[in-house]
Amino acid sequence: MKELVRQGEVKSRTQMERLSVRYRLRGTTLKWFPPRRRGLLPGRRKAVKAELVDLSVVGGLVRAPMDEAIQVGMRVPIAIGNEEGLVEVRNIRRGEQTGESFYGVTFHEISPAFRETIYEAIARLRNEARLRSPD
Repeated sequence: MKELVRQGEVKSRTQMERLSVRYRLRGTTLKWFPPRRRGLLPGRRKAVKAELVDLSVVGGLVRAPMDEAIQVGMRVPIAIGNEEGLVEVRNIRRGEQTGESFYGVTFHEISPAFRETIYEAIARLRNEARLRSPD
């Protein structure tokens, strides 16, 4: 949980403007529940280990195994610790390593406890950034 990611200018019409400041995270894992394909129990959720790369008040960036079933606009359940939520995929980029993708997400449905966890993490990251920056 180290560095502040600065908001940049929009370079093209297809690039979406950042809605809020994002903070870089390190080692924050989460459970990512991609849609199940056909099988014996299609309604049963199976968690995939993923990493929350950066975080803002409205969303974040998730590094997870590439899954062709996940599309922009789709809502995907996640869990961090005991808190569950639902995120909406805003953009998808392939990772440098084979088999991984980066999913830009916004929080869609999260519990008050999940929201509080996010706010506390951002407050901690902001304080760390202030302590590091020279005045």
